[in-house]
Amino acid sequence: MRIVLLAICCLMSIGCSEAVFYDQHGNNIQLDRLNGDWAVVNYWAEWCEPCREEIPQLNNLHQANQGVQVLGVSFDGAQSAVELDQQIKAMGIEFPVLDRDPADDLGVKRPMALPASWIINPDGKVVEQRLGPQTEAELLQAIALLKAQTQ
Repeated sequence: MRIVLLAICCLMSIGCSEAVFYDQHGNNIQLDRLNGDWAVVNYWAEWCEPCREEIPQLNNLHQANQGVQVLGVSFDGAQSAVELDQQIKAMGIEFPVLDRDPADDLGVKRPMALPASWIINPDGKVVEQRLGPQTEAELLQAIALLKAQTQ
């Protein structure tokens, strides 16, 4: 009987495996449920000077709340929440940072250069990858063009 129940539970979970992430504050983030928003997922590292230069632009985009969510990913990862928090403070990041790399869950390859940003549509699909530092205006323009292409 237990084997049957286990098998039923496993079958029921197939297709329901949503990629669940958490930010540095423990908030649940589901990239396949962006509530109609677009997202910019940005890879950064403490040793990356162009990343440091880009962070204020991403902070501005995050604070502007123009239907775009900004999410960060520590390229080097962190061994603990304390270490991640230290990295975030050192970089001056004011937007949510994911607890793990979303590349596999999104079906894309991890970037090979930094900074790198993915633009994700409201359906949770990566629709563009941008390499190098981006400005708030450049990201908003790219999203506007992508929106226009889907209409």
